[in-house]
Amino acid sequence: MFALQYEGCSKRFFDNRDVPTLLYIAKAYYHLGRDDKDVDMIIKCLKYLEKVGFFFFFFLLLFF
Repeated sequence: MFALQYEGCSKRFFDNRDVPTLLYIAKAYYHLGRDDKDVDMIIKCLKYLEKVGFFFFFFLLLFF
């Protein structure tokens, strides 16, 4: 599963702050949850989207 590999990469190299990587992980969990009808995967997707939203808005506040 690619999501686990990207999770490790995100934690190790980007300290879970790289927005494109977090979006890819959320998208992967969404597709896995949708295809398998697994609620836990959808919840993981939403957790990653919360992280992305926080960093995205923080970035907007700092630089614009």
